[in-house]
Amino acid sequence: MGRTVSLGLWFLVFGLPSQGQAQILPPTLLCVDGTDLIWDIPNNTCGPFQAYEIYFSTNENGPFTLLETITNQSQTVYNHPNPMFETYYYYMVSVFDCPGQIQEPSDTINNQLPLAGPIASTSVNDAGQVILNWEDSPSPETVAYIVFRLLGQNVDPIDTVFVGTTYTDLTADPEFMSELYYVLAVDACGNVSLFGDPHQTVYLQANSALCDRGIALNWNRYDFWPGGLDRQELWVSDASGVFQLAATLGPQDSTFLYTDILDGEEYCFYVQSYESGGGGNQSRSNLVCEIADIVQPLEDFALTRVNINTAQEVELNWVWDPMSSIDVFSIERTLVGPGLTSEAG
Repeated sequence: MGRTVSLGLWFLVFGLPSQGQAQILPPTLLCVDGTDLIWDIPNNTCGPFQAYEIYFSTNENGPFTLLETITNQSQTVYNHPNPMFETYYYYMVSVFDCPGQIQEPSDTINNQLPLAGPIASTSVNDAGQVILNWEDSPSPETVAYIVFRLLGQNVDPIDTVFVGTTYTDLTADPEFMSELYYVLAVDACGNVSLFGDPHQTVYLQANSALCDRGIALNWNRYDFWPGGLDRQELWVSDASGVFQLAATLGPQDSTFLYTDILDGEEYCFYVQSYESGGGGNQSRSNLVCEIADIVQPLEDFALTRVNINTAQEVELNWVWDPMSSIDVFSIERTLVGPGLTSEAG
């Protein structure tokens, strides 16, 4: 939307205003409520009021036609019947007796619902809160955004944002589940946009993989950008608390076995996702920590002595790593001839 068409028409007729040249401010078009066009009165003190002019078109790119001339300076509503429910585009100008000053056209709005700006990212910060970012609505009549979140089986409004295009959700639980969001635009008449595409946070889980001697990680991919997912990064910290890049993963990966660990030490992880196509958006998962609980391999073993005692029994002595996770061992022997016999220990 915007006022590209209006300004273009004006410049074709009057040319560009010179730097510093005063302008006659237009009414501020607020919204269309049914068939009522609603605006705010401008503050022009350069000369006497003469009229407000309303222009309309059925095409966003024009041509625009003079619909009505309003001679009541305090009027803020105009009813434009629309029996065929067509899409109408409007802009306004102010007519004041201000010689040499340029009439500035208003923004161009239409009689449809406002359009919501698409969500750019949902991400989890260090405090475990969800940071939601979205693009500006292309509808100039938008005055606020309503943030919706999936709560159980319902999508419910959780807050309204009047300034900016970012929101921090202090009530979410992204460390226990993936949180899903919508952002809708609303205008001054209370018209609310349709639901667009949702985004949801990446929920990372970690569990010790006992026999694989690692920590198994799994997560839901961030598959919500129109251009897709470019890559993912797995970041890890140990007892030092310093995060380091552990692996760069492809857009299809959603599991990873991290094996560079010591038994009993705590490791913390998060996944960073990057938008494809140069959009520049990123999303971070929740932070998850896990104390490694793995089967410790037998690292050191040595048979130190073989002896026959006075009872003609064979005595064996050995040493092994006391930290090894050994549940069962066996002793194998052979008599004269091939083959070994196993004796459990």
